[in-house]
Amino acid sequence: MDEYREKFFSSDEGAPRAAVKRLTAQIEKQLTEVTINAPDWDTLYAARMARDLLWPGEEKINLDDFVIVSQTLVDLFCTPDLVPNLASIKHHLLTYYSLLQSTHMTNGVLSALPLPATLDPHRAVSLPSRLVTLFILVRDTLSSLIRLPFFLLPLAIHFPAYLFARYGAKLVEDEEETQAQNKIVFGLLFLLMIYPATFFFVWSFLRFTAVGAFVAVTFVFLFVMYHNKLINDNYEHAKRLAAAWRVLIGVWAPKKWDLSLNALSQYTTPQLPPENQWIDRSRVKSRSRSSTPAPSSSGPEKPLPNRKQTKSHKKTRPPSRRVIRHVLRARVEAVKSLESLFSQLDKHPDRRIRASSHLVRVFGGQLDSPETSLTVDATEGAAVIDEPIGWRSAKEVLVFLKQRGAKIGGLVRRVEGDWAAVSSEGEGTENEGSKEDLVWVPPNRE
Repeated sequence: MDEYREKFFSSDEGAPRAAVKRLTAQIEKQLTEVTINAPDWDTLYAARMARDLLWPGEEKINLDDFVIVSQTLVDLFCTPDLVPNLASIKHHLLTYYSLLQSTHMTNGVLSALPLPATLDPHRAVSLPSRLVTLFILVRDTLSSLIRLPFFLLPLAIHFPAYLFARYGAKLVEDEEETQAQNKIVFGLLFLLMIYPATFFFVWSFLRFTAVGAFVAVTFVFLFVMYHNKLINDNYEHAKRLAAAWRVLIGVWAPKKWDLSLNALSQYTTPQLPPENQWIDRSRVKSRSRSSTPAPSSSGPEKPLPNRKQTKSHKKTRPPSRRVIRHVLRARVEAVKSLESLFSQLDKHPDRRIRASSHLVRVFGGQLDSPETSLTVDATEGAAVIDEPIGWRSAKEVLVFLKQRGAKIGGLVRRVEGDWAAVSSEGEGTENEGSKEDLVWVPPNRE
């Protein structure tokens, strides 16, 4: 800050203004390095879906690596002519991402479904074995309900905070980057009312004595710890069981209940948030032309359609029983596409991958120009940092992702072990003889 301070207080004409411009540009540069930046929403969503597939289930990315891993995946899908079928890979990832969003499910939950193979309707399994396995799922459901009374009191007290936080997120449902912020702010504001009220409520029973105050503080502290200890485990367990029943009902339901491809199309394309009114798109476009490569158009696959960012209208949530098979098929296609991408990169380790300049400086690679240039916008007089285009080798990127826990090898094998996904794969292309639904026929009691 010293150099900016000296120039700002300098008596030279225009020096303070130039110092402010340079300081603003430096702040912008540092913000870029600690955030995830993509040229468009589709690229960001494709990278996000790839990240969820590479770190499935309980696997978590170290928070210190979250931004750089996400930015690496964004850069991967920004690379022109990376692989011939890049457009198709992004399409399958976006389809799966959109279907998950439409059904309010996550890939992590689907990866951890407690669905034994004996529940597969396409397998010849004896009825007693099938009923025993189904009984286990019912037992797990009942065990979750048994936990509920122990969590009912903290849930009831914190429920207004959950509700208020959800309301805060809905106020900015078109601003994805603001939803989490509003949840935290609205939730904390309500908790600041709940905890003091709980303290005074307990203290009043102890006649507002000094010892009573200590007991009330201890009670509130232990109560908060008790809630925090139970909330994550109960919430994740409930999500997995709910998803298991939704998948089971959807897979066992008659195929004629499935949404047609025409009806499904509205759920296979992610909704784009409206454009931010505070962003000058002309400046962004002029800078992106020099720093961001154009999407690849090579290969036989059709490119992703151009979509305008307009005021979004909330889609009607589709019934689970009518869309689950489509979700599972999309999962298989997304996994296969992602594995094909990394398989091609593994065969061509010297292939160059687009990279943000700050990642190149940290992890190695090449920059088109060694220095960062600072230019002044002629119309607004604002200082703009022009970062050089960076490139990393495919081999280095693969090693980078694997070292941070990415499950690149055996992506398809993990899906092949999931009977619900495999039994749904390829449906819609079967012959006429396979279109009839399986029907349970009761035994003849005569």
